[in-house]
Amino acid sequence: MGLAERLDYQHRSPNPIQKAFKAVASTRAGAKLFAMILHHLDSATATATNRRSTVTSWLASLEVIWVTTTGARSGRPRQAPLVAVPVGDGLAVVGTGWGLQSTPGWVYNLLADPRAEVEYRGRRVPVMARVAFESEAKEVWDRILEAHAGYAQYAKRVTDRPIRVFILSGR
Repeated sequence: MGLAERLDYQHRSPNPIQKAFKAVASTRAGAKLFAMILHHLDSATATATNRRSTVTSWLASLEVIWVTTTGARSGRPRQAPLVAVPVGDGLAVVGTGWGLQSTPGWVYNLLADPRAEVEYRGRRVPVMARVAFESEAKEVWDRILEAHAGYAQYAKRVTDRPIRVFILSGR
């Protein structure tokens, strides 16, 4: 059984309002704003709903997983809300960081220690992360764009760093 099935993870089709939200989030200004506030709103909503829902799922029809990594420098648990895409038996997560120039901290954490835990709607699964193989890149990227076309805009804005794509698999 693959990770997506173990978590019962799936994307729903967005309604017109959610499509509009995604379009705004894809812009430079929208991405910058949401990069600053959305994870706080998602955390508060997840706490209030016992991790069953997030603002991101309401506004954009993008399901959020909570990835707990080990801090590369601190050694402490670090949690990041991420959108994932089912790929094969795993889930793909992409380090665009909303198209901002800095690499997300969770990327460094997974590079330093690929062991992590994924939580989705109250279900927790230990996972191993690996950087997506070059042979998988097109399929993974196509799936990511199906979930949110805004990733293409984020990728255009990231000019001075690689965008890392990880495949998370249950362990």
